[in-house]
Amino acid sequence: MSYTTKKAQTIMSDFSIGLAIFLVTVFVAFNIYGDMKETKSLKYDLSEINLEINSISNKLIRSKGYPENWNKNNVLDIGWEQDYPLLNTTKLNYTTLFTYSQLKDLLKTNYDFQINITYKNGSIYTINQTPLSYGTTLNITSSILSHVSRIAYIESNNKRIPVSVNIYMWKNRIL
Repeated sequence: MSYTTKKAQTIMSDFSIGLAIFLVTVFVAFNIYGDMKETKSLKYDLSEINLEINSISNKLIRSKGYPENWNKNNVLDIGWEQDYPLLNTTKLNYTTLFTYSQLKDLLKTNYDFQINITYKNGSIYTINQTPLSYGTTLNITSSILSHVSRIAYIESNNKRIPVSVNIYMWKNRIL
C-alpha cells in the first residue's frame, strides 16, 4: 500500500509542477501579447499625428489661406505665406486673436497642439509685445507627442529675419 501512495504522491506533485509551469507560461504570453498590441497602437497613433502635423505645417507656411487676404472675420482656411518662405506678419497677428478652439477648427485637427515662432537663439518672436505662441499647454507625461520645426522668414525694417516655426502635436493617452 505504501508503494501506491508514493506513486500517487509523485504523480500529483508532477502534475502540480506541470500546471504551475503551464500557468506561468500562459500569463507571460498574455503579457507579451498585451505589450505588443499597445506598442502597435502607439505606433499607429504616432504615424497619424506625424501625417497631420506635416500637413498643418505645410498649410501654414506654404499657403496664403482662403480667402487669400483673410482676416479674423472672414477666414475659412488659415495660411501665413506672403511669398514663400516669407511669412505675412499681419496674418500672424490675426492668428493671435483666435481662441484655441477656433484655431483648432481652422486647422481641422482633433489633436492638441502648440505652435510657436522663435528666433535662432530660441526666444519667442513677438508682435506688439504679443508672443507668437498659439495653442494649449503641452503635457509631455501622458501624451503621444510629435514635433516639427520649419525655417521661415519674417520681414522687419526691410530685413528678412530667419525664424523657426515649431509645431507640437499630441494625443493624450489613458494610462
